[in-house]
Amino acid sequence: MASLARGYTSRDLPEANCLLLHGTYRKPHGIGIDEGCLWGDYYYLEALTRLEKGRRGERWTSYW
Repeated sequence: MASLARGYTSRDLPEANCLLLHGTYRKPHGIGIDEGCLWGDYYYLEALTRLEKGRRGERWTSYW
């Protein structure tokens, strides 16, 4: 998570429309290479939520 936060987030790019940079959608077809990906942002936020809840001693509850 620290590596993602340091090297792959858009925190210094206010014009970005994603949280994580350098994602790939469909490499074999040359589609969506080196872009933001919605599911990448989702799982990044989920991981941050799990870390924060763990830090506070709270239990993570799955939504499904």
